[in-house]
Amino acid sequence: MRSLFLRIFLSYWVATALFLVLAIVVTLAMRPSGEISSLQAQQARFLNEAVQAFQIGGVEGARKYLRTARDVQHSRLYLFDEHGQDILGRNPPDWIMKVERGEIRTADTFLGRLKPARFLRSSTTTADGHSYTLVTELPPEPHAVFGPHGIPGLALLIGIISSGLVCYILARYLTAPVVRLRVATQKLASGDLSARAGVPHSRRHDEIAAAGIQQIVVLHSAAEDMVPHQGQLPFAAVADPGRKLYGEFGVTASARAVLHPKAWTSPLNPRVYPIILRGIRAGGSPAPRHGDTALGLPADFLIEPDGRLRAAKYGRHASDHWSVDELLQLARAPAASHSAPRNA
Repeated sequence: MRSLFLRIFLSYWVATALFLVLAIVVTLAMRPSGEISSLQAQQARFLNEAVQAFQIGGVEGARKYLRTARDVQHSRLYLFDEHGQDILGRNPPDWIMKVERGEIRTADTFLGRLKPARFLRSSTTTADGHSYTLVTELPPEPHAVFGPHGIPGLALLIGIISSGLVCYILARYLTAPVVRLRVATQKLASGDLSARAGVPHSRRHDEIAAAGIQQIVVLHSAAEDMVPHQGQLPFAAVADPGRKLYGEFGVTASARAVLHPKAWTSPLNPRVYPIILRGIRAGGSPAPRHGDTALGLPADFLIEPDGRLRAAKYGRHASDHWSVDELLQLARAPAASHSAPRNA
């Protein structure tokens, strides 16, 4: 079972991490740095000025211009004629020659931005019919992998850790039913015929049952709305859409049921989400209908086996019930010490 959880967890985490890294790399490739963008915009001007310097001053004029451009822009410029020869008579590196022939993608393309060494290439034909090609070797960016001009290392680390946490929760959620089924199967094999593979009840419900307390919950919902939740609650439920039992016990409705701040936290409890979702899939509705109201106030009653009322609590808002500890304390204390005050 642990291997199943690890396989699901690692599969989701690796997929999410790869997607995150890919998204960051693509974003950086689609948005070049300001320095590269500036050189791209000036590439055509460099080419025209270099050709003009060569036509006016010859090789020496071109040499001076290319040297000045290198010192100012911190980039190496190579000017080639139509025969693929460097006009200064140099022997450029092999990768520069490949850029001149168009065999290496340049930084003005998507794939070219992903390469560690980046180049720009532009060509022109002068009025006298000669063709020239300018290759610019861009300066290496500081922190090319991590840093202000590359992948944000801290953001990437936070993203991977966060994705791991999400994948861990998802893997636990996906494998939980299998784990419960395995545990139930083991209990059945050992002779425990009461084992179930459904949603496990809270330990607190087990404490209540161990104290000899049987829970019966009366809801002012129609029976057809409660059927989708049948078997999913750890207590018996009674439908009272006409609020007859509510009236007999003096339980009323008020806007205070939903206006109190403590009543707002109950819908945020993630433990109730699976039950709500299963009920919706079965045709139920999380919203009141069939004349129901969300303004009903709660009440708790502890009744003796002989039918006598031992204690009562009238809630002041929708979540105002006895805590489990309070209920167990009431059940353990002598019956004579309790009254049934109404605190509505």
